[in-house]
Amino acid sequence: MEIAIKKCIPEIQSTLIKMENSLDQIIHEMEAKGQKKFSNKQDQIDTQTNIICFTNQINLCSDDFSHSLTLAMEKTINSQLKIMEEFTNQELIRQQHQLEDKINKNKDEEFKLLQQQYDQLNKVYKEEKSQNQQLQESINKMEQQLKSNKSTIQLHLLAQTDQLKILSQQEQNLKNESSKLYNEIRLLKKTQTQQEEWIEKLKQNHKQEKHELEEKLKNLDILLHKQIKNNVFNYNKQLEDLLNKIDKINKTIQALNNEQKTITYEKIITENLNPGEYVSNCIVCKQTCHYPCGISEESEKANCDAMQDGICTKCPKKCDWKAHKSDSFRYLPEYIIKEIISTNDSKIEQIKKQQEKDKNIKFKSKQLIKQLIIQFKNLNYIPEKMTEIDYIVKMIDEYSIGNEGKKQALNAIIKEWNEI
Repeated sequence: MEIAIKKCIPEIQSTLIKMENSLDQIIHEMEAKGQKKFSNKQDQIDTQTNIICFTNQINLCSDDFSHSLTLAMEKTINSQLKIMEEFTNQELIRQQHQLEDKINKNKDEEFKLLQQQYDQLNKVYKEEKSQNQQLQESINKMEQQLKSNKSTIQLHLLAQTDQLKILSQQEQNLKNESSKLYNEIRLLKKTQTQQEEWIEKLKQNHKQEKHELEEKLKNLDILLHKQIKNNVFNYNKQLEDLLNKIDKINKTIQALNNEQKTITYEKIITENLNPGEYVSNCIVCKQTCHYPCGISEESEKANCDAMQDGICTKCPKKCDWKAHKSDSFRYLPEYIIKEIISTNDSKIEQIKKQQEKDKNIKFKSKQLIKQLIIQFKNLNYIPEKMTEIDYIVKMIDEYSIGNEGKKQALNAIIKEWNEI
């Protein structure tokens, strides 16, 4: 709108300059003919003053041209038009009177001259009227454009206002969401901290429980190992007694067949220790390897004087230090026992009774050998693949000279293994 107004200003200025020039020309022509310029001197001054004022107002207009200036322009132009029309009408009337006078004096020449002047003034009047109409149309267009722009600006402002309201609402919603999210994050961090503390507490409890469980398992393993060693010792002791009994039965049957009255056989004898005494007994060889021993704990028997690099130097089988126990007794050297054969029953009955005893004792010996193999495998004293017969053969090979009765008893068990 402002651009359109700026474009119209040069046209308005040009039109006013033309009007001023035309007015000056008319005035000069009238002065040249000796006519009076205006019927009133003040009218001339007012007209020129108004034209100059209007011209100055146009020249002093800035880029901020507004509707009030447009109204002032229209008012001023209408005022000037009225003055011009009044002036023109008065001048026409005056000139008409003069023409009538001159017609009477010099009809042809004056009439032509007045006619020319009239035509000229009429032409100027029409041109000015046409220019005024154009100017009025430009003003009307500018007013319409101003109204249209005002309406557009108002709509744009309303749209921006609505958009600002929406943005403000969105901002408020965003703040509410941010506050809600912040509270959720704080709650989550608090929960996470509690969970971490709970997990740490569980870890500590688990660690403590694991340590306690490991200690219990260690103690249980020690107790189990000790129990297995005790079982091995008891089984070995029982097996030695059974082998001695088998040897005694074999010798008894042999003596009966040979009509002998006495027999000799081997027997293991133990002796209880005094308080404060300790010993290292081998559960495999069934002998005392070190007495008295200064080490009471079985877990430290590797430091016993009988051990070298973890191996017992006294055992015929060169057993590991773990196969030795701190018992409350010690083994004594084997004794040769002499016993008189009873003659209460007949020879056949005695042999039959001895054979029944032999069968029962061999059955018990077989069961003990199976248990011994299981316990030895648990202690890793023998290979996992070793069978009962292999173990009996190993026992026979490891028995020293002087244990012929036990060797014969073991050989008898091997022969009768499937029948026992």
